[in-house]
Amino acid sequence: MDDFLDCLKASGRSKLHIDGMRRRLRRFLEYTNGDISPKTVRSFFTLLDCSPKTRLHYFRAVKQFLKFYGLEWVMNGISPPKVPKNEPPIVSVEDVISDLNRLGAVSRVRASLLAYSGLREWEAGRLEWVDFDFERCRVHVRAEVAKDREERFTFIPCFFKSDLEGLKAKRYKPLEVYTLQHDMRRRGCKLTPKMFRKFFIQRLELLGVPRGVVKRIVGHRPSDIYEAHYFSVSWEDVEKFYRKIEGEILPY
Repeated sequence: MDDFLDCLKASGRSKLHIDGMRRRLRRFLEYTNGDISPKTVRSFFTLLDCSPKTRLHYFRAVKQFLKFYGLEWVMNGISPPKVPKNEPPIVSVEDVISDLNRLGAVSRVRASLLAYSGLREWEAGRLEWVDFDFERCRVHVRAEVAKDREERFTFIPCFFKSDLEGLKAKRYKPLEVYTLQHDMRRRGCKLTPKMFRKFFIQRLELLGVPRGVVKRIVGHRPSDIYEAHYFSVSWEDVEKFYRKIEGEILPY
């Protein structure tokens, strides 16, 4: 198992992800006790008592682990569980502003970065200051940082860059995920870092930005030819949509 987890770490997966994989695989290996056969694996999933979503996490972890060692055939005939889709929660401007006002200066800037850019919190945690073009107020999401391993850009409001420059001047990192999560819990925030990204997506669509533009900025795939059109235009054209509404994302 250690070789598999080391490869995950080398590929840039987060500590949180690796710890979750270790926990699930340890339970799987304790159950199989060296007998990794179709019958034993099927029995493990049959007796697994958890929610469909947790079961899916186990399914993916075990399948990826077995594939690493060339044993993916053991999973033949075992289908992933169906997880009912829930509508994404509506994240209101009032909730975002309320939580930002609870935070200290450093955490407030970091949380605002997520709300203004739509970055995944762990993507922002891997960014370096060299990825920030303060002159153009945009952020370079390198391929090795992005979830889909495809380079993209996102943007920040021009009035917000001085806050980030202040963090840089004090030698802080752009974002430390665990520090922000801990600070938000400690101060009784209603939201989580992940929900600032949801807010960004919902807010831009509410402000009239085409869904294809929003998906390109946040690193989602287009779902039809209309959305795909915006994946063929230049980033300068994408940026024009953002600049029109940057002052309305968080109307303090």
